Amino acid sequence: MPAHITWSPFYNANKINYPLLNKLLSVPAFKQRYLAHIRTILSDLLNDDTVNKLITEYDDLIRASVFEDPKKLTTNTAYTNEINVLKNFVKNRRVNLLANIEVKAASPQIENVNYIVNGQAYASVTSKDQVVVQTAINYEPGIHQVWLHYGIGINSIFQKIEMHDDGKEGDIAAGDQTWSVRLPSFLPGTLVKFYIEAIGNDPVKSRRYYPAGAEHHLMIFSVEPEVLLEKKVVINEFMASNSATVKDEAGEYEDWIELFNPTTEDADLSGYFITDNPANLTKFKLPIGTILKSGEYMIIWADEDQEQGPLHVNFKLAAGGETILLLNTQQVIVDHVVFGQQTENKSSARKPNGTGDFTIGNHTFGYNNDTTSDTEEWGLTTFNVYPNPAVDRITLIYEGKTDKKLVIFGLYGNQIQEMDVHPGQIHSFELSPGVYLLQLGRVRKKLIVLPQ
Repeated sequence: MPAHITWSPFYNANKINYPLLNKLLSVPAFKQRYLAHIRTILSDLLNDDTVNKLITEYDDLIRASVFEDPKKLTTNTAYTNEINVLKNFVKNRRVNLLANIEVKAASPQIENVNYIVNGQAYASVTSKDQVVVQTAINYEPGIHQVWLHYGIGINSIFQKIEMHDDGKEGDIAAGDQTWSVRLPSFLPGTLVKFYIEAIGNDPVKSRRYYPAGAEHHLMIFSVEPEVLLEKKVVINEFMASNSATVKDEAGEYEDWIELFNPTTEDADLSGYFITDNPANLTKFKLPIGTILKSGEYMIIWADEDQEQGPLHVNFKLAAGGETILLLNTQQVIVDHVVFGQQTENKSSARKPNGTGDFTIGNHTFGYNNDTTSDTEEWGLTTFNVYPNPAVDRITLIYEGKTDKKLVIFGLYGNQIQEMDVHPGQIHSFELSPGVYLLQLGRVRKKLIVLPQ
């Protein structure tokens, strides 16, 4: 068996044969990668400062218990002496490894690594950008090859693409010992990880990595979604802690998000995305036919109860604070809000309506945020609607104290019509077949209208 197959400074110190490791080390490329990582371990971990600190920490944890143990098989003095023996063993092992001719051999030096976006180092990356990764590499024998290894997401397999010093594909000038490569574009929300491998132009093709601990240590960047400058739809209000205010169609108190269309044109939100996770921009896709009319409001229930309706999404809001993002079909941010700690049964609403900063206060569910909140307590404004389900004509009796407006919403939260109702009077109206939400003051009821 060739000599290099049985060589391993870490594992063959006592001439022990490790078949799999020895087989890998018979491949020159693997052997050079192995040597590069040994150099990193010696530099970062197997040094006096790191090891002695760790031994001292462990000693502090167990010394008292060891000394108090009446059945231990050694003396306290022997235990104390062995601490120095262990420290000296590690020190001598490091010296031995550093003396190995292959471990101490020179290898390429990688410096000044950065990624460049539109000419600016470490700038934000969007899906329209192609990132240029650039590095300076020096090595007396010269450079044989430079590879950029990259992957998408934390657990993905790495791909590799060759870097060049030829003045092309993002490289500044040929022959200046600065190596570059242009990465492809990535979708918004993508996490890109990468590291660099430099291969020397020497007989053994020695290797160096950056970061040195690759693939354990990596460089990363995330692809940010673009943001529309003109807001055609806004996140207008939300409640992240609803225990006693607005009920959904199922009669449950749930988190909710209000969208508002401030423009003079209807907005087709079919295929739009709404999410509370910047790392998962496509968490919930709004269904086909989701239309938000000009000047109207739409309620999205953040309750993880998707079976209750098409606008019940697969996430809840965190009362302690998080992010809400609304994106169009190209995953461009239409609007977003980052919020902190919320107050139970209070909403955060844009004031002025549709344009202002978010302010915590009494909610204006489905209404203009600039209006005065209804001061009636929940449950004091009551009404009955019958029959339910209905076929064509619906009758409503309002049992409140003051005139109110009845607002009728469609299944998607779009406002269908609005009408005045008066205390003690019977009101009758017609609706086409479908599912509706009737809101009077702060009370909402579900109504089903069946076809004839």
